[in-house]
Amino acid sequence: YGVIGLHRVVREHGPDRPIRARKSLFMLHGGGVDFVGSFMPSTQLDYMPVENCLPIFLAQNDIDVWGIDMAWTFIPGDITDFSFAIDWGMQREIDDLGAGIAIARFVRLFTGNGWRKMDLLGWSMGEAKGYAYLNEESQRPPGHRHIKGFIPIDSAVRTGLDEVEEFTCAGYEALMAERENGVYVNSDGTLAQFIAYLAATDPDGDSPVFPGFTNMQVVLSALTLTGPVLGSYPPHFHLLAGVFEEDLVPIGYQYVDFEFGVDFYASWKPYQPNLIFADINAMGCPDLDVPYEQHFDDITVPIFYVAPAGGSGALGEYMATQVGSDDFQSLIVSNNPEPLFDIGHVDIFTGYIGIDLPALMWQPILDWMLEHRSADHEQAADSAVVMD
Repeated sequence: YGVIGLHRVVREHGPDRPIRARKSLFMLHGGGVDFVGSFMPSTQLDYMPVENCLPIFLAQNDIDVWGIDMAWTFIPGDITDFSFAIDWGMQREIDDLGAGIAIARFVRLFTGNGWRKMDLLGWSMGEAKGYAYLNEESQRPPGHRHIKGFIPIDSAVRTGLDEVEEFTCAGYEALMAERENGVYVNSDGTLAQFIAYLAATDPDGDSPVFPGFTNMQVVLSALTLTGPVLGSYPPHFHLLAGVFEEDLVPIGYQYVDFEFGVDFYASWKPYQPNLIFADINAMGCPDLDVPYEQHFDDITVPIFYVAPAGGSGALGEYMATQVGSDDFQSLIVSNNPEPLFDIGHVDIFTGYIGIDLPALMWQPILDWMLEHRSADHEQAADSAVVMD
């Protein structure tokens, strides 16, 4: 299962004739879902406007958008021997991400777009992987680097908060204990698929997973009350902004159709190597020294942190104190003073009912990319090519 998938979203002059685009973005998905499940579910769900996704919005504005499906997204759900995943950790993610970006740059070079570096966007778990990738790339000569700017979305590999650091340190220890017992993958994806199946086939039936809830209530609660129900941090963290009855009983979603909750969980991939989770926790634990964060001071590319107030919010701004970049900007997307009811972690890429995501978030990302186009860099990109 050692393969990756690549996607390209770009305007065309005609069928299979992409435009030449000076600006490009490489997008890294989060945990659970692949590139399409993260950033382009509207292309697979007929009740959502197909153009309601960031990659299409950027492509409509002449950005050449690339994305990756990490190798673990191809692990099938019907296997039982996971010994092959024993070493599938952060270094594997860094290497695969680097390969994907390099392929994208070479395709752009040989199709007339020059050897310009790309911006990188990493959402959720992709934020930590993006920082880890830049940590390694910072040790290469400038001409051998691929990334010119980073857009971390709604996560915080480090926060500086004692309660979060204690949580991540404990998480690391628990994951390493699992591995010592021969457990090498996280199977949350199979659970997500199962609860989605139950909610779709018997929504009012009693949940065998969470007694006391109906099958549909499990999906609603996990998506709209993620922090309180599943123990995520911060406590108000949620995937989708909910609609509630009294006593915080969720009955729907603010910004997406009711059907989307089930479809989102149904799209999850069955397994993820737990060494990836352990390495991410290690990066956030001050008691541990791991190679993926040893050169944060050397990360000098411009950074634009974006997060919804109902997700990690301002927590990710702490990374401005951890990296060497002197150009660190942030945008907290919000339309509700109460974080528990504000825009959620998944809403920022999927919301379309009563919310204007292009104005709130997508246009600011595009503006940042355009503002950080370096004339010197563009000229150098056209006149010199360095290949490794």
